[in-house]
Amino acid sequence: MINFRLVFRLVLVLSLVFSGICSTAADSRPDWESLYEAGVEAEDYADYKKAEALLEQACTLAQAGPYTRAEGLVCTKLGQTYAVHGRYATADATFSSLVERLRGRNTSPGALVSALLNLADMRASLGKRDETVEVLRETSRLLAQLPKIDRLRAELRISEYYLAARVETLGDKLLERLRSDLEGAGGPGDEEVLKLYRTLGYIAMRYAEPDTTVDILRPALDFVEANLDDYSALTADQQESYLEVMRLSSDAIEGAGDQAAATRLRTSLREWRGLHKQRTADVYRTVGTIPPARVLRKSRAATTRGARQVGVEAMALLDIEIWPDGRAHNVRVVHGPPFGLTWSSVAAVRQWRFEPSTLNGKPIKCEAKIAMMIKTR
Repeated sequence: MINFRLVFRLVLVLSLVFSGICSTAADSRPDWESLYEAGVEAEDYADYKKAEALLEQACTLAQAGPYTRAEGLVCTKLGQTYAVHGRYATADATFSSLVERLRGRNTSPGALVSALLNLADMRASLGKRDETVEVLRETSRLLAQLPKIDRLRAELRISEYYLAARVETLGDKLLERLRSDLEGAGGPGDEEVLKLYRTLGYIAMRYAEPDTTVDILRPALDFVEANLDDYSALTADQQESYLEVMRLSSDAIEGAGDQAAATRLRTSLREWRGLHKQRTADVYRTVGTIPPARVLRKSRAATTRGARQVGVEAMALLDIEIWPDGRAHNVRVVHGPPFGLTWSSVAAVRQWRFEPSTLNGKPIKCEAKIAMMIKTR
C-alpha cells in the first residue's frame, strides 16, 4: 500500500530544495545591483523619491567593506539623481563623502578625478566659487597620472567651467592648450580623439569666435570628409561623431561668413544623415516615411544659484528616446554645461510631453535630439 503521507512529505521537501536552488541562482548578483537597476528605472520615469530611496539602499550596500568600482558607480548615480531632483546640497554632500573615501585609498586616480569633477560641479551650482576653484586645483594636480584621453576629457570640463564663470584669461589659455594637445593625441582617426574634438567644438561654439572654432575643428572635419566612403561600415556612435563634426563645422563656417561653404557642407550632412544606423532595433530614427515626434508641452530648465551669480548662458545637448507614452526616456547627455545645469536640463526634458512618431498607424519608440538653451540673465 502506498503511504500517501510519506509521498506528500517527499514531494514537499523536493519542491523546497528546488525553489531554494532557483532562489540562490536568481540572487547570485550582488545585492546592490537589482536596487541600482530599479532606481535607474524609477528615475527614467521621473519618480525621483522612489529612485533616491532605491539608490540610497544600493549605495549603502555597495559601501560595505573597502572601496570598489561598484560604490563609485552607484554613489555617483545617486548624487546625479539628487541633482536632477534639484537637491544640489544633498548631491554635494554625497560627492564630498565619495571623495573622502577615495582619498588615501588604493584606487585609480581616474576614480578620484571623476568624483572631484562632480563635486566641483555641485559646489559651482551652489555658488561656492572659492571652494569650486579649490576642488578644481586638486583635480588639476592629479591629471598627470591619467591616460592622455582621460586627462584631456577632464581638462575640457575644467576649461568650460572657467569660461562659463567668465574667467576668460584662464579659460582661453586652457582652450588653446587643449587644441594643441588634441592635435598631438593621435589625430581624429582615433574614435575617442574624434569625440574630444566634438566636445571642444561644443565649447568653442559657445565661447570662441567663429573663425577660431573653424580652425579648431578643421583637423576633425578634414578627416571626416576624407573617410566618408567608409561611413556605412561605422558603428552608430562613430557615425554620430562624423555627423556632429560636420554640423558644428557648418555652423562655425556660416558664423565666419562663408555661406556657400556652409551650404555645401549642410547638403552633404543631410545626405549622410539619411544613412545613419539605428542604435537598437526597436528604437527608430525619424527619416523617410517615419515622421518625427511632435512636442506638445515644454518645460524650461531651472537655473542654479551659482549659474545666476555669474550670468551663465549655456546649451545642453541631449539624446532621448520618445516612447509611445509620449515621454522622454533613456536620456543621454551628449554635452552638458557646468554649474549643475546639465542635471536641470535632464529634469526639464523629462517633463516634456510628445505626440509620438507612428509606423503603419501605430505609435513607436523613436530617437530625438534636444538642444536646450539655458539663460540666467
